[in-house]
Amino acid sequence: MPNERYRKVIEVLDLQDVRPEQLAEEMNVTVDNLYNIHRRALVQLRLVMGRKEDYV
Repeated sequence: MPNERYRKVIEVLDLQDVRPEQLAEEMNVTVDNLYNIHRRALVQLRLVMGRKEDYV
């Protein structure tokens, strides 16, 4: 994925199963902002994979 921040959020939240509060603190963002970053990261991941449908 071209956006390294998106890549980190997907890797840590989805693959390493770290608590969102912990990652938000590490990234110096709110938990709500982290969830928004995660949603955008999943949309970008779908585009990278060649899927055009939107993440819901």
